[in-house]
Amino acid sequence: AALSDTFAALPKNQRGAVGAASARYAVHRYFMQRHGWQIQGLAPQGESWSSSSPALALEDRVPGDFLSVFEERVGAHGLDLNELAVLAATLENMIHGEAVGRLEAIYRVLGRAPEDSLGHDEAAGILDTYMQAYVVGYNISTLTREQVGTLNRKISEIFPPWPQLKDFLREAQREAALGLSRLAFADVARIAETVSERYGRFQDAEDCEDIRSRLVKLEEASGTGRVKLVDFYASVMKHGNWQFREHPELLKQMGALDDTDPSVPRVIIPNYVNTPSNC
Repeated sequence: AALSDTFAALPKNQRGAVGAASARYAVHRYFMQRHGWQIQGLAPQGESWSSSSPALALEDRVPGDFLSVFEERVGAHGLDLNELAVLAATLENMIHGEAVGRLEAIYRVLGRAPEDSLGHDEAAGILDTYMQAYVVGYNISTLTREQVGTLNRKISEIFPPWPQLKDFLREAQREAALGLSRLAFADVARIAETVSERYGRFQDAEDCEDIRSRLVKLEEASGTGRVKLVDFYASVMKHGNWQFREHPELLKQMGALDDTDPSVPRVIIPNYVNTPSNC
């Protein structure tokens, strides 16, 4: 639903397909909403979305013939919803495989092997480290055990919502480990995947509030619930509001553009915040 909602709001060509920049935005939003994932190669760079194919995010990780098919499709026709869904599913499967690799790396750093069964407390420590590295973007395989210890101690300073996320971890562990006295690697991996999914929804709620608060700071002094379009775009550079890049035509399709006064178009705050592609 998240992908189709975003796709429906994007400008399309005559065959109902989206171009490369829109496809990148749609897949990026899908992963942010569903998982809380920032995919390297899909996130915006500079002031605009790249016009190169979103399939390039898969470069060096999938067969070349797969990439060439998507490159050809994007260049010649754009991507329709089904093609976009195939690309998203391929990325999703690839990322799940990489997540297992990260968990294996944490086992090794902490002196454990994937073949080991763990008690509940030890499994909790590994899951904590997995999610801490996940949310701050650390490559756990490059860290020493001492550096992991520092991360464990300082995570609340680095990532203030950590206590809530830790509650997610403990709840998921209790559910997945019900009736188990020891946890195999597959059990821990299942818990990590479950929490990653929940974290996406948790972060999406945080993102919604962040978008709302950023817009309110830009609101006109008259308190109209609107932001001048020029201020909306200027905030990308002034305040780092990278997400405020939608084309005026797209904002209009979203029902978030007030162009009653064509000389001073405005973004309607509640309409923008509550579009399916944002919240």
